Amino acid sequence: MFLKNEIEWMSEGCPYSAAALKGGLIGGPIKATAKTVIASAITWTDKYEVIIFRPIFLWRNFYSWCIKKEEFFAEFDLIAIPNEQKQFILLQRLSTLVKAGEELMKNGHYDKYTKEQMKDYERRRKLNG
Repeated sequence: MFLKNEIEWMSEGCPYSAAALKGGLIGGPIKATAKTVIASAITWTDKYEVIIFRPIFLWRNFYSWCIKKEEFFAEFDLIAIPNEQKQFILLQRLSTLVKAGEELMKNGHYDKYTKEQMKDYERRRKLNG
């Protein structure tokens, strides 16, 4: 199991992560393959707000895999968000992410985001319908 400070490092920059961590609502990190993430989506129980996955070293294309699977995950009201720099995936409710994103947009949280990051935000918002 990973240390609490490692989970804090992974969730750095997310204004909601501190409360989720304090409330025990972050699961993982779990060593993962594509099958692990898909199985977690299919059996999602809302025990956690977010589950953190660490792709195993052989899974080098996890970032593009997550993007390609967005519509699949959206069928379960979930989204797998890859972080290539820190080498992890967040699995969470899509509707919750979009709702939080709308609040963050109003508060100016995204003002410093790059165009690419904003494209990701818009794509996920559209997936939510």
